[in-house]
Amino acid sequence: MSWQDGNPTAMFQKSSPEIPSRVRWRVGVLLAASALVAMFQRVSISVSGDSIMQEFEFSQTKMGAVFSAFVLGYTLFQVPGGMLADRWGTKKVLGWAMVSWSLFTFLTGFIGQISVMTGLGVLNALIALRFVFGIFQAPLFPASTRLVSNWFPTRERGSGNALALTGVSLGSLLMPPIVSWIVQSWSWQGSFYLAASLSLLVAAVWAHYVRDYPSDHHAVNPAERNLIEEGTQPNLDLDVDSPSLWSQLRSGDLWRLVVSYTLQGYVGYVFIFWFYLYLVQVRKVGQAEGAWLTTVPWILASVTTFGGGYVSDQLIKGRLAVDWGRRSVPMGCQISAGLLLVAGARVENTYLAAAILALCTALVLGAEGAYWASANQISGRNAGFTGGLMNTGGNFGGVISPTLTPLIAEHFGWIHALDFAALTAVAAALLWLWISPSKEVKGKLIPTPSIQEAT
Repeated sequence: MSWQDGNPTAMFQKSSPEIPSRVRWRVGVLLAASALVAMFQRVSISVSGDSIMQEFEFSQTKMGAVFSAFVLGYTLFQVPGGMLADRWGTKKVLGWAMVSWSLFTFLTGFIGQISVMTGLGVLNALIALRFVFGIFQAPLFPASTRLVSNWFPTRERGSGNALALTGVSLGSLLMPPIVSWIVQSWSWQGSFYLAASLSLLVAAVWAHYVRDYPSDHHAVNPAERNLIEEGTQPNLDLDVDSPSLWSQLRSGDLWRLVVSYTLQGYVGYVFIFWFYLYLVQVRKVGQAEGAWLTTVPWILASVTTFGGGYVSDQLIKGRLAVDWGRRSVPMGCQISAGLLLVAGARVENTYLAAAILALCTALVLGAEGAYWASANQISGRNAGFTGGLMNTGGNFGGVISPTLTPLIAEHFGWIHALDFAALTAVAAALLWLWISPSKEVKGKLIPTPSIQEAT
């Protein structure tokens, strides 16, 4: 025996298990950064809208058509964007998407010149540009969930998806005041130029660091690869590559998840579009005060988005297992949000009402990680397709909500408009009783492929 072999310290070092690297979490942070950049580019058109309307003499109706053009392109191409990620991988699809975001965002700053060159007129050129921009932003979340399913074991996918979605909350919190300062200090065009530059920067880091599978990444050590592989059950029947898209479309669990997420989208978009106006027009707070109060939900959501996914992961590791581990968080969040909506609509004190409704927003977003993790589990290898279909439903709820909410308020009052949103939240929660993320497909569990199988 050598002196080194007899050294107790050396013996301890040899017998100590290797600590897993944490590359998967860095990949998750880059997904969050891509979402933050996307929100920066979306917020730019909203905050700059008043300046654009003044310069080109747009009415509110015309500016609304510009906003709707993005939502239309974004919603229609959710499923195709997810299918592209399934086919070509998230690294390529989302990487090139970010480059295209930069291009279209940059061109928006030159919309006056573009309208002259094309002969379309400023309004038509801007509508066309925003529609195409929506198409290229569509793959963002379907592709993100595809990458999470490759990089995170099942027991961590709630946290992984939630981390990626945290970029939305942070972007909604940080970007409006930044864009407003740029517009006031420089010009409305400047906000688009800066957003375009930031997108290119994140795309460059993305291309350098991200790989589609952990086995392709130089910084992933064997311990982390084993951790991911152990949590990704290999296919039990290699003759069946994955559930076909047709069999996916016949899955009751998938459609119940989509309908539940559509109802979730309805509630979420009530706060996105109407929270500020509700405070100013109904609760009679000042505009500056309303703007400050509107940031509170996003401060809370930046915590609850990741927190909800993390709690869901912890629950599936315990006695609740996958189904109730995933169900518990969205059901708890949505039922609580519904009760708080009913209470917040009736509280006389404006600030208490604003605090209650802000907490509602945070709870609704706290369910996101469980939704996307369940989509991963149900989809098998078609994670991008399933994520795109689910997000199509969520955005469809967002199309209905901004129109239906004021109609209910006009005929029955704002209390009942918020009551209807509360019922929608409870309905979204109850659907989870019939959603089984662990359910087998045709009697065979067809999960995301193992690392060895994928490569």
